[in-house]
Amino acid sequence: MSDFFDLLKSTEGTPKYLLYLIGLVFIVVVVFRKPIRTKVKQLRENGYRTLIYGIAFSFVGIALLAHIEPKTTFGKVIIAGFTEIGFALVIAWGIGTFIERVARKDYNEYIQKKENILNRNLFAYLYDTNTSSTVFEFVTKYLFETPIIKTKQVLEYELMAPEAESDWVLMKVRFDFTLKNISLDKVDHVVRFHASKVSGLDSPKDDRDGLKSINLDGVNIDPSEFSKFDEAAPDDVGRQKFAFACPLEPDQEVRVMLSFMQYKRKVDNDLFQSNLICEETEFTLRYNPEHYDIFVEPVHPSDKFSQEFLENENHVTNCRRVIFNEPLLPKNGVFFWWNPKATVLPNSSDNEIKA
Repeated sequence: MSDFFDLLKSTEGTPKYLLYLIGLVFIVVVVFRKPIRTKVKQLRENGYRTLIYGIAFSFVGIALLAHIEPKTTFGKVIIAGFTEIGFALVIAWGIGTFIERVARKDYNEYIQKKENILNRNLFAYLYDTNTSSTVFEFVTKYLFETPIIKTKQVLEYELMAPEAESDWVLMKVRFDFTLKNISLDKVDHVVRFHASKVSGLDSPKDDRDGLKSINLDGVNIDPSEFSKFDEAAPDDVGRQKFAFACPLEPDQEVRVMLSFMQYKRKVDNDLFQSNLICEETEFTLRYNPEHYDIFVEPVHPSDKFSQEFLENENHVTNCRRVIFNEPLLPKNGVFFWWNPKATVLPNSSDNEIKA
């Protein structure tokens, strides 16, 4: 080790070109120390740390071997140790790099294969099913790209007592649902719904049917606006349509409550279909069991309700309640129909309509 320190104290016998090279390296390191430090950091991040250490150890070992003739076993071990450690690190880096490149190549090929499958069909990637592009585009449009959903909706229908010598009955309807904007942008959503629209020579000639109320987040809409909502959605055969604006900010929720009256036949049916995805749905049909037999069926992929109840509310009115705990997809809903019981005539008190 004393020989090494003597070498540092004196440059006698050292070739001038080596001194010039050392001086040049020193100047470069001093002047460009920040860029060099940045470059070394990048090399470390890229996995070249082992190679740098290997070259450094090898350089020191070779430099010592070239200028010092060790006289002791310890000195020989020190010099050989620097050299051998450097060579070992360089070899280790080479083997590691080779293995990493092979593994990365295999991994990239696997990822490329999955990307090709994903570009063709998401369902093939996730579920190993060869779903057609038409189905994929349909699901994407009506499910994944839908910015507005309903978190919950409560639907209430009530069949009024049948009137003597009339084929028509009044039905009270109330919708209560919460809209939510699940997108990252403001959405100018339009609420759409419809009521049954009667026609024919025997259709009722009074004004007891129609839209009765709309409430948006606790604010009642003036009935004078209802005609505009009707005009905003052209009617078609058997349906009176309504539409009104309900803008929502990102992640905003708005509660909508509305009610209307509609005429139905004594022997008739109705179908509720959700326009949006709805996370939870509760449907209620009130009726007098002395006047009607009723039937309720789910319109849902599961073909069943999560819960069903039959309750007697006031010893006169029965309440058929069903619940979907699973989401409703667009156009899922509830189909129900009824038949009158001809053995019982209505009382005058049953014919009173309460809006």
